[in-house]
Amino acid sequence: MEQRLLHPYESMLSGSNITLAVQIQGQLSQGNLLQALHQTALIHPYLQYEICIHQPDSQQNTAKQFFQKKKPLEFNIHSETAPVTQDSWQERIQKVSSSPQTNMNALSQIQLYSDPNNNNNDLILVFNHAGIDGLGVFHVLDILLQSLAKPSEVLGKKRVFQDIISRIPNSSGEIPYPSLPNDAHPPLMFSSNYPPNTPAQIKGVWAEFSEDETNQLRQICRKNESTIQAVITTVEMIALLKYLRQISPLPQTIIHMAPINMRPFVEPPLEREDCVCGSSAVLWSQKITSTMGLWECIQDSTVKLKQEINRKAALRWWYNMAKGEFINPSTFMASSIGNTPIKKTYGEFTVSAVKLIGGAYDKAITSQAGSMVHAYTVCNHLNITLAFTNPPISKDWGQGILDDMVFIIKNMLKISDKDLEIGQILQLLSLK
Repeated sequence: MEQRLLHPYESMLSGSNITLAVQIQGQLSQGNLLQALHQTALIHPYLQYEICIHQPDSQQNTAKQFFQKKKPLEFNIHSETAPVTQDSWQERIQKVSSSPQTNMNALSQIQLYSDPNNNNNDLILVFNHAGIDGLGVFHVLDILLQSLAKPSEVLGKKRVFQDIISRIPNSSGEIPYPSLPNDAHPPLMFSSNYPPNTPAQIKGVWAEFSEDETNQLRQICRKNESTIQAVITTVEMIALLKYLRQISPLPQTIIHMAPINMRPFVEPPLEREDCVCGSSAVLWSQKITSTMGLWECIQDSTVKLKQEINRKAALRWWYNMAKGEFINPSTFMASSIGNTPIKKTYGEFTVSAVKLIGGAYDKAITSQAGSMVHAYTVCNHLNITLAFTNPPISKDWGQGILDDMVFIIKNMLKISDKDLEIGQILQLLSLK
């Protein structure tokens, strides 16, 4: 495929990005990285594309966006010698994920910071979200790291940049809308003293659990017939209810949203390793009371989430978006990408950390302030990113919400046989 028109869903996402920060130990040069990027683009051809805008003419009223294969294929790498510490990636990933959108390449920015004193590197990769999702960027990274380790080999199955939206079954329009109550709490927005269109940035805070904690959480989820997605959804909700109770006390009806991998549900289906923007939204509601148990809430979300997945409700969300129709927004949104293919070692290179944030280039504004959680497991360590709009949300507020989420999860691990009530948990959070 040389060129195709973006679907409305893809156009909506073309102003946002998914940014990875990768800490790698080993002798990594700009030349080696460039060679590995070209090898990776043979496996995952989305990297070969850019987004072009065709301005309207007398026959059309609006500009059209196209995926266009770049000829020749070029990657511009910003490379510099700089200190690399355990936390140096944090400032770098946040700065670049909210920087101006200077190009519309699929891989829009590549930055390499190398420290000759300790052989450590910060690699920052900014992907345009229009054609790739969180699952996809980790598969690209895996092939890139393999290519660095084995520069003379082409690794993996060569793929095609698929048009997943065109594979939505025609019957998707017959799938009933999610059954959502009219009295649900609206999206959690944040009051702001700033003028409505004040420029803002997407900031992030991160948490990482040990291998033992990650395995213990998996075991507890299996014991309680629940999923990590439902855990992340629930603990985010409770942490935000601490803030929300100042405005709207319990009980509250909440609408959750979770992006779900739809590659297996399109016709014909795609593979998990296909790098496309393959996540669509699943929504469900809960009536939250102070006496509701934590695991009761998690199990309820697990059942409702699986019901929505089984009836392929997210296909209806895509189907309606293609027609310019939108489903009611959610109160909270959390994403669990799942276990990633990233390994600890690739030849002579060692991966010490991989962090993700969803950015908005320089297009965030205060009047659309919000937050979102991403969870993902790298080398058997569960990671959580909380991204938020700053201003009006301060870094201290964001760190406080994430700390509360971590507090809830670690208490779940300590007292796995007891189901604390949500009111009790909120009381514990208030005493921290």
